[in-house]
Amino acid sequence: MSVSNVIDDLPDVRKETREKVLDAMARLDCRVNVAARNLRKARTGTIGLALPGARCVVWPTSGFGCRSRSK
Repeated sequence: MSVSNVIDDLPDVRKETREKVLDAMARLDCRVNVAARNLRKARTGTIGLALPGARCVVWPTSGFGCRSRSK
């Protein structure tokens, strides 16, 4: 559980443990697999936008509007 807690940057990990985990991750060239994390947490932080007729000039600006409203 310590590795997950370090990766998630939780505050309840001892400093020594955090340093050991980060050192091991660096030596092993270990990186977080964002796709796997999103599957596990069942949350991606993305919004899907399905638009009919992608050639219509209105849809691209609608997408930009949705993006700015979501922030």
